[in-house]
Amino acid sequence: MKTKDKIIAKAIEMYNVSGITNVSSRDVSKELGISHGNLEYHFKNKTILLNSIYEKMREDVSDVYITEDMDPFEHFQSLLNELEKLQETYSFFNLDILEIARKFPEVKLKLDITLRLRKSQTAVIIGRFLESEYFQPETSEGYYLRLQHIIRILITFWKSQEEILVSYTSVNSNEMSTHIWDLLTPHMTKKGYKIYLELIKK
Repeated sequence: MKTKDKIIAKAIEMYNVSGITNVSSRDVSKELGISHGNLEYHFKNKTILLNSIYEKMREDVSDVYITEDMDPFEHFQSLLNELEKLQETYSFFNLDILEIARKFPEVKLKLDITLRLRKSQTAVIIGRFLESEYFQPETSEGYYLRLQHIIRILITFWKSQEEILVSYTSVNSNEMSTHIWDLLTPHMTKKGYKIYLELIKK
């Protein structure tokens, strides 16, 4: 592994444990056993390092959003699976999202661009649900757009609620994907619900 990749991997590991505001570049270089100057050669400051981590995180999931050679429900479940893995691999990002947005404007700008892209990609997924007759028509104009927004909030703050709502226990599985499907099932047609049950059995 190249030094640059080692720095990224170690920074992610340390941010996940202690939070991004509690880990300095010197902390990362010390853990790696390299000089701070060596680290700064690859990443001049924390913003550049965080930008590189964010780019890697975005690349890790981007391909799953555009996969269309499978059933739309299966596609959506594979996306949720990847997002849950991402939540674990880069847990600090969702836990520290507000601090990142406030202290790293360059990263926030990239995040805003990505969220607009994800919004349009999710709209395509919902459109495929409707085209496949898995979803009922909207009960009111813009309803599915609002539902997408609720799902995005749930994904973004899932790790935070796990940390904060420690005394809350759910009757069902506490996996993020289960909660998202719970939001979707009331809007399924009989055909869609049948496909959903077959998917869950897998």
